[in-house]
Amino acid sequence: MSKSKRAAALALALGSALALSGCGGTNVAASVDGRVITEDSARIVTEQIRKNFGENVGDFQTPSAVSYLIMAPFMIDAAAEAGIPVSEQEARAALTEISDPAPETIEVVRANAAIGALQQTHPEALQKASEKMAAAKISVNPRYGAFDIATGQMSAKTPNWIAGSGQEPAADGSQEPATDGSGGTQEPTPAG
Repeated sequence: MSKSKRAAALALALGSALALSGCGGTNVAASVDGRVITEDSARIVTEQIRKNFGENVGDFQTPSAVSYLIMAPFMIDAAAEAGIPVSEQEARAALTEISDPAPETIEVVRANAAIGALQQTHPEALQKASEKMAAAKISVNPRYGAFDIATGQMSAKTPNWIAGSGQEPAADGSQEPATDGSGGTQEPTPAG
């Protein structure tokens, strides 16, 4: 086998491995203990929630849908365990503008109702659900940021190569001090 064919085969194998690993796969927004949340599902949830509730949802975008889809099973189960279950029928009744809501949209509406009920009457159950989420293996496609269990929202991660992070990556991938614009380096400021 020629060098170019071996290189092409290696590149193909590496590309396939990357595509199949973690959230690098096509159409994966997040996974929770092996349960996959697709980007398509998150987009559909976003469209249906915005269509149904309009301006009442504020800036509900796809990262918000991903957050709710991550939390949904934990919150729905916590509400049921606390004796205040939120049924699928209740969620469907709230979706008056959607004739055939996606199952994921129903799940998000149920989770939202469960969170509201738990906040009002069973904060300890809400805390227990958060602890279960913290113990879960949650991975999120970097395009949505990182899931913050404390807030239940996505938080954007700023890569170290973006200006303002204080560090610039060197060609070898190590961190070098940021320059001060005159060719010198900025001295680190002591914490205090």
